[in-house]
Amino acid sequence: MGIETDDPKEIESQDFSWYNHGAYNGKLKFLSERFAYIWTTEEKLHKYLYNSSLAYLLGKYDNKLKGKVRRYARLLAKLRFNTMEPEPFIKKGVGTIFRYVPQEDTQEKGASGAKIATMGYCNDEEEWKQNCGAHFRYDM
Repeated sequence: MGIETDDPKEIESQDFSWYNHGAYNGKLKFLSERFAYIWTTEEKLHKYLYNSSLAYLLGKYDNKLKGKVRRYARLLAKLRFNTMEPEPFIKKGVGTIFRYVPQEDTQEKGASGAKIATMGYCNDEEEWKQNCGAHFRYDM
């Protein structure tokens, strides 16, 4: 889960809410001054949504609703969860690294990377390197 805002107090407040209502027990991570996030599980997310909904309803209606507050908190938590839209902010890579290698470096260091696939077939790598100005080297 993450929060993006220009107000650092709002980020701090949301962090306290996540921590106090059981979303996580770790440390808030910042990608920038405006964006912070936490890692959590779906189970802890459901727990957080229920606990924060319960706290909101108890704060708003006090003991006027008595037995209904827990039921309303479960309903509100389900509604909040169902309206959440996943927005990936950390993309998972394919695990392959390609380095840019200028032509002059390939001659000196004797680059011996893997075959490079182009247009669905594999070229002869050494022949291909001789004919191109630069290429990306495949490292594992």
